[in-house]
Amino acid sequence: GAQIMLHSPGDESVVGKIENCEFFDVGQAFKLGRYPLHFHMVGTVTESYIKNNSIHQTYNRATTLHGVHYLEISGNVMYKAMGHTVVIEDAIETKNLIENNLVVDTRASNSLLNTDQIPACFWITNPDNIIRGNHCAGSARYGFWFDLQTTSTGPSFDSNICPENTKLGEFSGNVAH
Repeated sequence: GAQIMLHSPGDESVVGKIENCEFFDVGQAFKLGRYPLHFHMVGTVTESYIKNNSIHQTYNRATTLHGVHYLEISGNVMYKAMGHTVVIEDAIETKNLIENNLVVDTRASNSLLNTDQIPACFWITNPDNIIRGNHCAGSARYGFWFDLQTTSTGPSFDSNICPENTKLGEFSGNVAH
């Protein structure tokens, strides 16, 4: 499956504007980091967004925010994804806007992290984000999962960041069936 990864050495050094596209049969199973749409360790991305796309029949999630801040993910329809569908990865990611998305039929995956065996439509590891107006239906396990850790994890590890004690940005108007 196809995948798009945006990666750069730092803040605003890459801009990704992904809008009005269809992504079908995407993502690579059994390969961490090979997600359909993946912003990876970029830092602040105030000019970037993922808007009004259709992402369906994926083999490895749908969208992943990894080491990014201020990314907008809005108005997307995500259907039949393997593993968590919208992922905030290392618990260092803050100030992202995840709004008015529809996620349907999130499926368990044995090819990713252990948590992907009991997946969520929205897997949230840092509460300092804006998550509003999203709808999810038909997840194999959870609609919205706040999986808060005592420190950030993975390549973003920082013992000074404590997601479980971080103030909630916004969580409103979300619905899970």
